[in-house]
Amino acid sequence: MSDEMASETRVIVPDANGNGCEDTHPLAHITAQNNEVPLFKKIPSEILLKIYELAVVLDDPIYPTDLMAGSNKYTLVSKGKKLQPTVVALSQVCRKIYEDLKYCPIFYRVNTFSFNTQISLHAFLAAITPQRRAAIRYIEIDEGSLIATPGDVRYWRHRWLNWNADYQRNSVLTLLSQCHDLRELSYVIPPFEHFLAEAHTSLLKTYDICSPWNLPTFRLLIRAKGTDSIHTYEMGVEDGFEVPAWLQEIDPDPAHARQLRPINDALVRRKRLFRREEKRLNDNKDPQDKQYRFYRPKWFDDMKANVGLAVTAARIDMPGEIRISQDPINDTFGPISSRTRARVGSYDYSSGRCIRDFPRYNVYGGLAWSVMEISGVRLNHSEVQCKVTCNVATADDRLRYKGQHRTFWTPIHSLVGEYDPYRLLEFYRYMANPRSPVPLEGMRGTLPPREVSKSVGGITGLLAEETNAVSRRAFCRRWKSVETRWNSRLARLEKRAAVSPQNGNNSTTAGEAQEEEDMSQDETQVSCRGAGWTPFFDLEY
Repeated sequence: MSDEMASETRVIVPDANGNGCEDTHPLAHITAQNNEVPLFKKIPSEILLKIYELAVVLDDPIYPTDLMAGSNKYTLVSKGKKLQPTVVALSQVCRKIYEDLKYCPIFYRVNTFSFNTQISLHAFLAAITPQRRAAIRYIEIDEGSLIATPGDVRYWRHRWLNWNADYQRNSVLTLLSQCHDLRELSYVIPPFEHFLAEAHTSLLKTYDICSPWNLPTFRLLIRAKGTDSIHTYEMGVEDGFEVPAWLQEIDPDPAHARQLRPINDALVRRKRLFRREEKRLNDNKDPQDKQYRFYRPKWFDDMKANVGLAVTAARIDMPGEIRISQDPINDTFGPISSRTRARVGSYDYSSGRCIRDFPRYNVYGGLAWSVMEISGVRLNHSEVQCKVTCNVATADDRLRYKGQHRTFWTPIHSLVGEYDPYRLLEFYRYMANPRSPVPLEGMRGTLPPREVSKSVGGITGLLAEETNAVSRRAFCRRWKSVETRWNSRLARLEKRAAVSPQNGNNSTTAGEAQEEEDMSQDETQVSCRGAGWTPFFDLEY
């Protein structure tokens, strides 16, 4: 980025008289004392800002990584290493510099922020404060250009088409519309046929539709890893476009190289159109207005009405819009309500998330938490209970709260989750496996699967009512198979204990090994929603 571009917009910082500072802050008197330091009084604000810029700018892109899903705390990574931003140490020098950097988010203005997906970009823009969001100028989205291969068509095509999903696209674009000083929105793709075809298709659409391709700040970059270095080529060259030599070495197929020219020509036409609109905008402005105006499409400016919905869609526990500030009147959503203040009362500042207590059971007595594993079954006062490990969250929020686990005993009738019967079946499969390390005492201390099915009125009583007939038959067949293997292994262990009571050897015989092989062949993975079931270890939590 050039120095000229970095200094085009003048940002006003608190002056020597304290204008712009928070007079109600407990340390405001220290800020006033710092303002009287001769060094700060002699240096003009423009020069001081330039010094700040040179101190906090980085040559390489910054990759923000959230601590956990739903958090507004981020670690910054650059060149594969965790970054300790200079701006943090600089803001701790004195209250004067702290106030300058607070009201002028220079760190966000001069650095390039890179993201792997639009989802991560969406979350980051929602997590930071509106003032910092408005200062961002350079954003890069690289969805794996350096690790994609021509054979990854199906996977990478799915990620590439994220821009075409209205929900995600509109939410990201809405928050991007709040980046009022945005200069470059770079999209990086690998030079493979299906990526280039998608790019050409997107560029053939009209200029006035809601799409990142129709932003004047949009840049398309082709990036790939060569034999000795990483190559990047920017599309949209107006004069003398030629296919780079390194691209021909990576992909010698001339048909793929020919795809680049129509993409380049479409980007050039867009650039010329945006320049004409920008020239018309500056020619028709008030002659007294000396500030240069950048062209922004009308549909892009109109998206500011949906900022609240876009922030909510990011599912950040404490987004930038509702952080308590010293000046609640100027908050984006208006004055902060008592409900928000009460919500902050359970806010974990170390993780950047709200501490939420999800009910363990729903109103019908079913387990509301997401069951991860069943590790025991017992009979407690005529009630069958299962030892479960759960995420302390509902099924919809389990991915966001995956670090909060609880293990406890619960009645079997409370296991109402779609996959809970299959987790119970997986537990008994593990116990009945001839190679299982569970000793005889563990088998005797666990309620047999036959007794479990009897307690719920039959095997089908373990399944949900909406389970289809094919899945019911498949589940019953495998449950009966587990019952047979359970009884067989229990009998073998008891026989060994009777023959050699002093040697608890439970080594696997040739017959047991053959039985295990037959069991593994019989238990072929089939979808539990269709004709069959899904093994426990293949389920996604």
